[in-house]
Amino acid sequence: MKKITVLWIIILLVCTAAFWSAVYDGRTRKAARQANSITQAEVDYLNKELNRRYADNCTIERTWYGFKCVEFKTGKIYKIYM
Repeated sequence: MKKITVLWIIILLVCTAAFWSAVYDGRTRKAARQANSITQAEVDYLNKELNRRYADNCTIERTWYGFKCVEFKTGKIYKIYM
């Protein structure tokens, strides 16, 4: 009987840990918002680089190397390294 109780407690702890690791990614809401925001210095640098390359209207996506800009009309990709 005692072994079954210990086994159920271990199963419960493992399920709880699996649930929390799936739901909680370790970042607070403020950190998640800041990860999706762009500083004014980054905006200025992006504008300068895109104007220098004569880029048309595009979507900007943050990547591991900096930013990626994809033009709406042509689909041309500009990589901007930070």
